[in-house]
Amino acid sequence: MAIDQTRDETSFMERSATLMPGGIGNKVVVITGASSGLGEAAARHLAAQGATVVLGARRASRIKALAAELTAAGHKARAMVTDVTDRDQVRNLVDTAVSEFGRIDVMLNNAGLMPLAPLERLKVDEWDRMIDVNIKGVLYGIAAALPHMKERRSGHIINVSSVYGHVVDPGATVYCATKFAVRALSEGLRREVKPYDIRTTVISPGAVSTELLEHISEKDIQEGTKDVVSRIAVGRTPSPAWSPLRSASRRMSISTRSCSGRPLSRCEEAQRMTTLRYPNRRAVLGGTLAAAALSLAAHGQNGRDPASQVSSDVRIRIAFNDLALTATLYDNPTARDLASMLPLALTIEDFGSNEKIVHLPRKLTEEGSGPFGNERPGDLCYFKPWGNLALFYADYRWAGLIRLGRFEGGFEPLRVRGKFPVRIERVR
Repeated sequence: MAIDQTRDETSFMERSATLMPGGIGNKVVVITGASSGLGEAAARHLAAQGATVVLGARRASRIKALAAELTAAGHKARAMVTDVTDRDQVRNLVDTAVSEFGRIDVMLNNAGLMPLAPLERLKVDEWDRMIDVNIKGVLYGIAAALPHMKERRSGHIINVSSVYGHVVDPGATVYCATKFAVRALSEGLRREVKPYDIRTTVISPGAVSTELLEHISEKDIQEGTKDVVSRIAVGRTPSPAWSPLRSASRRMSISTRSCSGRPLSRCEEAQRMTTLRYPNRRAVLGGTLAAAALSLAAHGQNGRDPASQVSSDVRIRIAFNDLALTATLYDNPTARDLASMLPLALTIEDFGSNEKIVHLPRKLTEEGSGPFGNERPGDLCYFKPWGNLALFYADYRWAGLIRLGRFEGGFEPLRVRGKFPVRIERVR
């Protein structure tokens, strides 16, 4: 999840509020897992923007204190003690929002657990708990909100997955499985609720320094994870030590729908991208969750053929190290979004043995994206999970990518190894 590091926290929050025309006053947002971490940060931001927030969490004292604090500040907030593993409690959370405030506009299924441990340690009780919270909790949230949204033919359901919903890391297998499941549920939900004009979003945060780490009962896994998170996470406290997990990760490969054949260090690179220079990094990522709640654009809801290679009239120039390439962009929403950002002065660097990458200041629209064929060296692509350009000079697979265009006249400059300043601009 990449966010422009040159902008301050206030401007980010202000920009997220502009995603819903007319403001968000009187919008009713239900949030699970709202007593800490991303749920709490999203609640604070949405309330500050004028939304009515209905907060669900197990810890009564914390959830009530948060609601009282928001109310004292002049915001609208209601706390409901809610265990997402109890379907009746989740239904009561949503029904209370509807009865007291007239409707539910957004359901943010945020509650989650992350007790990491290798499968061979047979932490079966923890497996059950993760399945109950991370999967069934999301399902219960959908079940509670969907009838109300169908009746009004309006609403937005947001499910929080993880970068571990795109890759599998040894020691996190069951947690990864639950987050893959959230992505699958979200995609199925998106397809099923389109006739009712209900929007859906799935969010996959990178590492964030929250209480999730305290759920890890295996002390060696907890210590190693905290060390990694202390260096790469949003909201981190810097640690000077390099964990053995990093060197081990460089020797492993992954094969998933979103990162097929990419080394695991891609995941750590993604986490690095979420390390922002903000006074309150967790609040910024909470603002990202909030921005999703405000957006009127549904992810992938009105797509066109993602395999289309119809060229547009837009050509761009990518220059670095006294070298330059020219590419013609395809006529698709993501390519047009890229063109709207130009010119850009960024950094280009090597990744793996087949591509260079450029981290963008924000993520591009993914409208209409999906699998494509005929992958070839010389393709200019966008890698959805981490929000970067991928410039290919050798064979690759489409997994997790949107093709933006083709380089003209060869791509030999991409073979020059190193990290360089790069300028990307339109030439017509």
